[in-house]
Amino acid sequence: PFKFSGGFARKRLWARSTNDLRTQQDMITSKDPHMAEASSVAGVGIFFQQEGDGSVFVKTIVNGGSAEREGSVRVGDLIVAVDDRDVVGEPLATLRGLILGPQGSLVTLAFERGDGPDAQQFDCRLMRGTAEFLAGISASRGMEDDVDEARLQLRQALGHCAQDREELERLRKMLLQEREAAQVREQEMEQVQASNAEESHRLNEVLRKAEQARREAEIKLHPLQQREADLAEELNRQKEKERLRKEYIEELKKRHEEDKNRLEQLHLKEQAGRRGDQG
Repeated sequence: PFKFSGGFARKRLWARSTNDLRTQQDMITSKDPHMAEASSVAGVGIFFQQEGDGSVFVKTIVNGGSAEREGSVRVGDLIVAVDDRDVVGEPLATLRGLILGPQGSLVTLAFERGDGPDAQQFDCRLMRGTAEFLAGISASRGMEDDVDEARLQLRQALGHCAQDREELERLRKMLLQEREAAQVREQEMEQVQASNAEESHRLNEVLRKAEQARREAEIKLHPLQQREADLAEELNRQKEKERLRKEYIEELKKRHEEDKNRLEQLHLKEQAGRRGDQG
């Protein structure tokens, strides 16, 4: 989009001071009286208004005009460029000369919307022409679009028929391939089932032999288990005997200690008696 330095402050159209503003207004469309003799020359359907500082704003948008049909331009937008040419401060006559042109030709207008840091600039590419001219183009284009749409639908229908035939042929081939594949899978499944039956029989035989070996091992293991139980019982008896022996030894130690203490006391008493006799 076209850029320029030094933004213009937005002035509200309904609050202008007639003392310090020089106001001009014009309409840049094919209805301009200066263009009456040149019906092939037209504008873009916008009324502009120029204020005292030279800035030019959109005052009115003509119904059915190019600007209204395009839909981007709003009343109050500031025009800043025409076809990448800076028009800030230019008189309306210069602006008119830049915008007016042959009907059906295109012109790019650059606008600024908003004030200060919130201002936004955008480009708008419009076709020159009267409302009637643009309506005729729209109608013509509508008919052409209808014809083109009918042709397109016909081509699409023919294309769909060809695609349907190709799809049917493809599906037929796929069906044949699926049948062949199904037959192959069926044969493979029969082979797998036969193999599984043989494997199942072999595994059952292995299990039977394993069960028989387990039973024989249990029969052989029973005497050993009985012997193990006898040894465990004997070991418990020996442990009990050892416990009783230890208790008996402890009892003997205790008695010996008591006898020793008693004898020592008797000995001490005896010694004390002797010392008494001697004294």
